[in-house]
Amino acid sequence: MGKADGVRVSGTCECGNKLEIPIAGEDLETFEFTCPACGKADRFTPEQIAAFREGYELLAKSVRDALR
Repeated sequence: MGKADGVRVSGTCECGNKLEIPIAGEDLETFEFTCPACGKADRFTPEQIAAFREGYELLAKSVRDALR
């Protein structure tokens, strides 16, 4: 089983740098991340946060259904 701190989302900075952003245990509404290439700080949009939560709920349901 994977570690909880291994939960990451992929992103691309405005500078073109591709990021793997660790989100496990973070308050996504206030979480800021910084691009290591250009130093730009950024946050997730409400739409992105909703999509993360929806994906998590679908995955959790799938696991619960498989365990039944």
